[in-house]
Amino acid sequence: TTGKSEPAPRIKFISDKQFAELQALVDQTNTDLALLCKHYKINALKELQNSRFNAVKAALEKKLA
Repeated sequence: TTGKSEPAPRIKFISDKQFAELQALVDQTNTDLALLCKHYKINALKELQNSRFNAVKAALEKKLA
C-alpha cells in the first residue's frame, strides 16, 4: 500500500427541490422542525442525507392522512 488513506466518501445531502418539498410538508403538518432535526440527528433540514429523503417524506405524508 502507499500508506495514504482513502478519502471519506462524500455525503450527499438533499437537493433544493427535495428541501422545498419537505419544508412544505413540515408546514402542512405543523411538524416541530427542531424535533424532526433532533430525531434524525441533524442541525437543519438541509443537512438531511439524500438516502433518508424518502423515509422522512413518507413519515410526513403519513401525518397528512
